[in-house]
Amino acid sequence: MVRLLFTVYLVSLSKSIFGVHIFELDYRVTPEPTLTSPDYDGYVFIYRYPPNDSTIPAPIRERLMRENEYTGDSSLVEVDLPAKRMIYAPVTEASEFKSVRKFGEAAKKAMKSARDHGIKAPLLVLHLDPSPKLPHAELVTLLGALDTFFVNPRDREKNSPRGKFLGVWGPEYSTLIDIVNIAANLEDGRVVARDVSEAISESMSPPNFEGYLHDVFPPESGVNISVVTDPRTLQRDFPFFSMGTNKGEEAHARRIVILTYDTPAPVVDTVLLVGEGASYNTPRASLSAKAGAAAIAGFMKVLSDTGVRGLKVVAALALSRNPAGEILQDAVKARSGRKVRVINNEGKGKMVLADMMCHMKELVEKKEASVNPYIISIASGSEHTIVTDNGPAAKAEEGQILKVNSEKIGEPLEARVLKKDDFGNFKEGDVLEQPTVLEGSAQAAFMLAASGLDKHGLDSQLPVKYSHLDVPGCVSGAASAVLTLANRFILRLEDPLDTAWH
Repeated sequence: MVRLLFTVYLVSLSKSIFGVHIFELDYRVTPEPTLTSPDYDGYVFIYRYPPNDSTIPAPIRERLMRENEYTGDSSLVEVDLPAKRMIYAPVTEASEFKSVRKFGEAAKKAMKSARDHGIKAPLLVLHLDPSPKLPHAELVTLLGALDTFFVNPRDREKNSPRGKFLGVWGPEYSTLIDIVNIAANLEDGRVVARDVSEAISESMSPPNFEGYLHDVFPPESGVNISVVTDPRTLQRDFPFFSMGTNKGEEAHARRIVILTYDTPAPVVDTVLLVGEGASYNTPRASLSAKAGAAAIAGFMKVLSDTGVRGLKVVAALALSRNPAGEILQDAVKARSGRKVRVINNEGKGKMVLADMMCHMKELVEKKEASVNPYIISIASGSEHTIVTDNGPAAKAEEGQILKVNSEKIGEPLEARVLKKDDFGNFKEGDVLEQPTVLEGSAQAAFMLAASGLDKHGLDSQLPVKYSHLDVPGCVSGAASAVLTLANRFILRLEDPLDTAWH
C-alpha cells in the first residue's frame, strides 16, 4: 500500500554541477483535513462548468452559482472562507473533450493565475468528477498543480522557486492522503526527468549525468548502478555505440549506465529499457536528445520511491556527446553482427541504441530475463508520443495497454504496429544502410533490424516483445513518459481509483 505520510516533502538532495543546483526542491505538499485552516491565503478550484453539483462545499458552490458565466481560463472570486480569495478554473462538459488531461491543463493555468494574484500559500480544492469516464480527475489535477512548482536547473541557482507550499483538500481525507502520496511519488520521477532534459549540455555531460544518477539512487534506494566507460570494452561489446570519437574530451567521455531494480518477491514481469542520452556539439550551440534517458531515469526514481514488488527492470542509458557533422562513411559492425551504415546525425543518435537493444535481447536468449520479458526503447524525435509494437508485442496488445494507461493518467499517446513496408525503406543484405530520411515507424524497424531483434518475431522459436516509444524532445515529453510508464507498470490505475501498489 501507499505510505501514509501526512506531509509529503519533495526534497531529495542538493547537488551543484557547473554552478547549477540539480534536483534541489524545498516545497511540500500537505493533505488538509479542513477548508477552514488559517494557514492559506487563497484557494484553487478546478471543476466542470457549471459547478452545480450539490456535493461541492457550500461556500464554494453558492458563490460560483451567483454568476451565469465565467470567461477565460480562470477567475478570481471572493468566498466565505478564511482565505477569502479563490481562483476558479472551469472545465467544459466531459462530452466535449477526449481526455482527463483537461483537468491537469486547467490546474496549471489556475496555479499560474494564483501566483499572478499574489497567492503564495494556496489550498487546492479537489473534488471527484461525477463522470464515470473520468475517475482519476483528482490525481491528474494535483499533478497539473505540482507541475507548476518545477524550477529548471539554470534558474535554480538563483534560489527562486515558484512556490514553497501547497495544501490539498478533498471530501474524503483517507482517500486524499493516498492521492497526495501517489502524486508526490510520481512528481519525484518527473523532477528527475525534467532535470536531465532541461539541463544544458555542460551540466549534464555523460560524466555529470552519471554522477547525478549516483546521487538520485544511493545504495539504499533499491536501484543498482553499473557503468561501462573503458573505451576498449565499449569498442568490443558495444561497437555501434562507440562509433566516432569524443575529440579527446574527457569531460564528455561516453558511457553506458545500467540501472537495475529487483525485489525478493517472485518476479511477475521483466521490463528491459533502453534510452537515448545524446547531445550534439555544434559551433554555435549544444543540442540535446536526452529525453529517452531522462524518462527512464525518472521512471526508475518512481520505482525506488514506491518499492513495487514482483517487477524486475533493467535499463541501459546510452550517454554520449557527438560532434555534429561527424558521420562515418564506412559501415560499422554492430553487436548483433549486422554491418550498419548511418548517413545522418539524427539516425546516428537513434541507432546508438541498437547495441543496447541487442544486449537486452541476449538477456532474454540466455534466460537471464525469462519472466514475461518486454523490451522498450525510448528516444526523442516526434511531435507527440507514439508507441510502435513489433509482432509479439502487438499480439500481446502491449501498445494498446500502454495507450490506455497513458489516457488514464492524462498523457494520451498514439499506438502503432510495425508493418512490412516499414522495413522497405532501407537496404538489406551485407550492409544495412539508413536512408537520408527515416521517419515514423521506420525508425523502430531500422533499430529492430540493426539489433537483431527482427529474428525474434512471431514465427521464431523465441518471440520477444519489443516496442519503441518516440517522445517529444521537450522537457514535457520526458515527464509525460514517466507518468505513462509508471501507470503501466506500477500504479495500474483501475476504475475507481485503486491505491494499491502492485
